[in-house]
Amino acid sequence: MKTPAWEAITAHVSTKGYKPENIVAYGYYGSQANGLATRNSDEDIFIILDTPIPRKWKTSHSIESDCKLIYVKEWATQTDMLFDIIAIGNIEYPKMIRRPGGEPEYNPWAAYIRNHRPSVYVAAWAAVAAARNTNRRRDKLLACESYDFITMLKREKRARVDDMKARKIADYIAEMFGNENPAYKPLFNDNERAYALYGLQEP
Repeated sequence: MKTPAWEAITAHVSTKGYKPENIVAYGYYGSQANGLATRNSDEDIFIILDTPIPRKWKTSHSIESDCKLIYVKEWATQTDMLFDIIAIGNIEYPKMIRRPGGEPEYNPWAAYIRNHRPSVYVAAWAAVAAARNTNRRRDKLLACESYDFITMLKREKRARVDDMKARKIADYIAEMFGNENPAYKPLFNDNERAYALYGLQEP
């Protein structure tokens, strides 16, 4: 399982005034987690903290990475858009010495994150909404008399990815009603990756 460097995680929270001990869990979301990353992909990182986070610090952007800070008590409101990441299991729970002379242990909130089960139906609704939004943004640009070609390629790719993510959840729900062992498949295989990234033959 690929996870962000611990040094980068602690460095980021330290710039906001938090301590490493405040970290409940962290990991990648987006292309680095679902199999769509290329050598030019940036890093999309989420960090769950056990203390409240001001709105201005909840998201930060740079050329190399995007970082999302999530207050642990707000985790349930984030799981619809991170449903695939939870299913993949791309979440790291750091152990730290939290008491003088004690052994390294998980943050007390780690069990809550591990055991929380998001609703697949809420996740499906969120995925469809996201797909509609990205398709709308692509179509709006396409309707312009002139547009930047690179921007269009990015919007077309984003629309394909979001469409496929919504379809994967829909297929899983359909299997739940017709298969004793339904399987959700959030990772993109080679054929799905070729279509999502380059618009090759639809799988």
